[in-house]
Amino acid sequence: MTADGAETLPAPRPLAGFAAPALFLDLNGTLAAIEPRPEDVRPEPWRTTLVRRLQQRLEGRVAVITGRTLEDADRILEGAVTAVAAVHGLVRRRADGSVVRAPAHPGLRRAPVRGTSNS
Repeated sequence: MTADGAETLPAPRPLAGFAAPALFLDLNGTLAAIEPRPEDVRPEPWRTTLVRRLQQRLEGRVAVITGRTLEDADRILEGAVTAVAAVHGLVRRRADGSVVRAPAHPGLRRAPVRGTSNS
C-alpha cells in the first residue's frame, strides 16, 4: 500500500494488438461499495488517486458507468473522471465535457408508481 492509501499492484501485461485501449468501470459495487443508503457512499482518497492515475496512464481513455446521477458520480469520484454514463446511460458526459441527456420515454408518464392508487 502506498502513502496515499492506494494498493500497489503489479503492472498488467500489455494488450497486444490494441494501440489505444480504453477502460470502462462500474461505480456501484466496483469502485464504490454498495451501502444500505446510497447517499452514505463518500469520496475516498485511494479511489480518486486510482482513477486519476488510470486517466493519466490511458491518456484520458477511462469512463465510468453508474445508475447514479451525474452529480452524485462526480461527488463520489471527486470529479476525477470526465467521461461518465449516469442514470443507466440516460445521461452521458463525453470526454470533451459535453453532456447528452436522452429524452424520457413518452410512456413514462403513464407508468404506475409503486404504493399509489391509480383511482
